[in-house]
Amino acid sequence: MPGDAPPLVLAVPGTAATAEAVAAEFAALTQAAHQGLKVRLAYQDELPRVLADVAANAPADDVAAVIAPLTTGPLPTFDMLLRAAVAGTRAIIAQAEPLGPHPLIAQALHARLAEAGLARADRVRLMTTHSPTDGVVVCVVGGDDAIRHAEVSCVLLASRLAVPVVAVALDAQEGPGAVARAVERMRAAGAVRVGLCPSIIGPELRGVRLEDVIAEAKAEAAAALGTHPALIQLVAERYADALERAWAALES
Repeated sequence: MPGDAPPLVLAVPGTAATAEAVAAEFAALTQAAHQGLKVRLAYQDELPRVLADVAANAPADDVAAVIAPLTTGPLPTFDMLLRAAVAGTRAIIAQAEPLGPHPLIAQALHARLAEAGLARADRVRLMTTHSPTDGVVVCVVGGDDAIRHAEVSCVLLASRLAVPVVAVALDAQEGPGAVARAVERMRAAGAVRVGLCPSIIGPELRGVRLEDVIAEAKAEAAAALGTHPALIQLVAERYADALERAWAALES
């Protein structure tokens, strides 16, 4: 990455008090993987200040920064805050898409399931773990919009595992218990071993404890995506795509 590349601002759907551990690790790994790229964190209560700081020393006729949400799909309230912060900045800020949907999300979900013994390991590694599940419930945050976006990852994951995969929102409009009901539907259809797989990084999860959801569903679960290497790669792709679009708009 060239040293004069615009900085990457990782927008975090949470505060430093609730999200610092995962967010800081994500930023450090991204920085290490892409030498020369300046990476900054902007928690949701700091978005206007961080963007103003980045823009202060940026040229007026070039992209000041690329901001990428640290989410795997739409998150309505946070997305609105992010758009407002970008619109209120007196500089050219390129806004990247959420990290999902993307084949790399399905790859990371597959890896997390394999680590938990809930699926055969990624075929690229030519190794296996325990017997796969009969079905997988992918847990997302962001309501119905997040479910629709996650369906792409579900299709890709189902093709990898050869089992049914459905997405359920932890903050679904139907209220608490949505994940448990999805698990029960799979069991009623004949599934014996159902696995849960959170398609979340971590900071976006608020107001609900994964441990409680898992206990209510009485199912085995994989870890959250967190800082999986596929997501570190994906944020760089989102950065490049957003920067290319911004430069093309400036030239037109």
